[in-house]
Amino acid sequence: MKPANSPLRLAALAALVAPLALACSETTVTVLTQAPPGRAAFVDSETRTLTVTRGVAVALECTAWTEEYSGPCRDLSAALDNEALATILPVHLDALPGQTVRSSVGTTDETTVVGPADRAGFVLVASQAGSTGMTVSTPDGPPVSLELVVEDPPALPADE
Repeated sequence: MKPANSPLRLAALAALVAPLALACSETTVTVLTQAPPGRAAFVDSETRTLTVTRGVAVALECTAWTEEYSGPCRDLSAALDNEALATILPVHLDALPGQTVRSSVGTTDETTVVGPADRAGFVLVASQAGSTGMTVSTPDGPPVSLELVVEDPPALPADE
């Protein structure tokens, strides 16, 4: 079980983590990258919604905690009900020794990596406006169900 004051627990309170807990099992999906200015890429943990602006790619990390295992989601899979809205790409997430890694976007809790930091994740590239269901699964914990909302980017200012 993870401690109550861990960086990921604090990030959940900041609405940057989408947890799903069952008994002593928990799987979390965390947004690792920020969207460009004027664009969106965030998880609302209360509504279990991932909002991304069309054209934005966002990296997400999956972590699982059970009585038997605690760490990166192994055999991670992510699926969309409507694959026309976005593309999901598996990625290897790692940090170089000596690199400072933030546990979540926008927080000040940082860890300096001493050795390789195995992480499990994927990149989602939003390509069409709309909404659809998204399920992140791992045998290490319960699946996470999110609603993916892809928004059109804001209109460019008109030339005067």
